[in-house]
Amino acid sequence: MICVSLLHEDADVVCRLLRQPELEMAEIRLDGMVLRDGDLARLFGTNLPTLATCRPTPNRSEAERAAVLIDALKAGAHWVDIEVEADDAFCTAVLQQARALHRRVIVSYHNYDATPDERTLREIVDACFARGADCAKVACQAHSPADAARLLGLMDSTRPVLAIGMGAPGRITRVAAPFLGAPFTFAALDAASATAPGQLALAHLKGIYREMTGM
Repeated sequence: MICVSLLHEDADVVCRLLRQPELEMAEIRLDGMVLRDGDLARLFGTNLPTLATCRPTPNRSEAERAAVLIDALKAGAHWVDIEVEADDAFCTAVLQQARALHRRVIVSYHNYDATPDERTLREIVDACFARGADCAKVACQAHSPADAARLLGLMDSTRPVLAIGMGAPGRITRVAAPFLGAPFTFAALDAASATAPGQLALAHLKGIYREMTGM
């Protein structure tokens, strides 16, 4: 499955994008959005599988950020993303709500500078599951094919792991992830709306999959 990341400050714009027929799943980036009453119900009250993400920003405290994600879960988000380094109170509050509603949790790690060594990467994956992850997401800047290969190796696991290499050398990880056990991979709606370095456009990624599978 391909999850399209949607980042825009206007909820009306995101609601329109969610109606695109080619979408299979959407990550709704709440950290970049100015929320009004009723917005979460419109964003997450659809049949489309959705992932609620709200990264730390200067204008929201951790308590406020947790409240946004909890409200997104109550509105119908199927998945929620929390950072492995987030404080205990934040993690506990969001995890408790997700469990109560039988939603799934991604615990994520991001490194925008480099890809750590294999031992460190595996320790990070363990830390994500210790936090309560249903799926561990590890996204690192890949500077070489060797970096991408280390990340791909993380998906040799009995546990659901989504390993992403950011940047051009890491694009292979985005293509391969669903074939190696990840529940989905991320894409941009189009080339101009990528939310991370190296993120492929949805049409491009679908074209690659058609070439690979003949479907």
